[in-house]
Parts: sequence; C-alpha cells; structure tokens
Amino acid sequence: MAFSYCLDFNLRFVGDEANEFLDYAARTWPAVWESIEGVSNPLLLSNAFALSGKYGYRLRVDIRRLSDLVNVEEAMTSKADWKETRRRWFDARAAGQASLSQIVSGSDKYSEPGSKDGLVHCVISHADFPGPELYARVLANTAGVIAFQSHRQILSAPADRHQSWLRLRGLEHLDSVFESVSELGTSSALLYGEIREVDGNLLVGA
Repeated sequence: MAFSYCLDFNLRFVGDEANEFLDYAARTWPAVWESIEGVSNPLLLSNAFALSGKYGYRLRVDIRRLSDLVNVEEAMTSKADWKETRRRWFDARAAGQASLSQIVSGSDKYSEPGSKDGLVHCVISHADFPGPELYARVLANTAGVIAFQSHRQILSAPADRHQSWLRLRGLEHLDSVFESVSELGTSSALLYGEIREVDGNLLVGA
C-alpha cells in the first residue's frame, strides 16, 4: 500500500483574504501536486465546526513510496510551476504541522468522489484498533459511508497510532457512523469539510 502525507496549517489572515487564498489553492494545488512523480490524490480540507484541533486546514496527498519525498523536494525547489505556489504559500501560512502514515487497507479511490456528495471526512483515532477487516465489515453496512481507509501513523506525534478515514455523504450520517464504530475502540475523531472545485464551482463540505 501507499503512504499519506498530511499537513495541518493555519493562515495568517481571515475573512475575504482567507477565502481568496483557499479558492486559489483548491483550483491550482491539485495540478501542481499531481505533476510530481509518485504523488497523487490531493485533498484540501477545512476544520469543520472547529472540531479538528487547533489547525484550521489540512492538506493530504498520497505518496507511492517514502523515497518519493525526494521528488517532492526537487519539484518544490526547481519546477517553474511551483514558484508561484511556494510564494503564495509562504505569504499565507501562519503555522503548520505534518504527519506521515501508511495506508494499510481500504479503497484505492478514497480521494475520488463520484459526485458532489461525499465532501465530509471523519478521521477516527483508535487506542486499540480492532483490525481493518472487522472495521471494513462494520462500515460496509453503515449508512452514509462512501469510502474507507485504514492508516497507521509512522512519522508523527504520537507515533504508531491507527486511524480510520471515512468519506461520508453528509453530516446527517454522523449518528449512524458513531453508533457503528463506538464499540470498536474509538478514542477520538476529527471532522473535516473538503474544499474542491467541481464543474468550475468551489464547494465546501462542511
């Protein structure tokens, strides 16, 4: 399986300036990230209802191998299409923290919604993970779950924590999700709304 790099960050501004930057990021970041060899499936997420910690936003990209981080570094420092991206990023960011996890199991197309639905993500941490097979069986029968992935954090603080990524059809399905997973060792959860360009329009999941 592949790996997933997540960057949690805050912006140094709010209001119209923040919205302008997020609009730019949602429309341009997917192309520049996917232009890097070994990198795919960029997701730009917003902290829904301030339920996901101190950082307002999260960028997730999938990486084929850990060694592909070399390609990321080279692209950011040498590719022409990254110059404007880097400039605007360093002008906008206030703080950030990254983590790296291994995708243990689940859908290979997690980051590809089939429609305008599915722009809500729930990331569940487990103190005692019951195993991806059991979790997958439970979630397969849970209303509102479009896709599921099991991750094992390998470079983060704290390390070696298991996480389940759930793509949901909408917030109205949160009750059924937590009823299903509450007996499987859930310790905490984060809630995000995806920021995505769809048919020329900018959509935010929550």
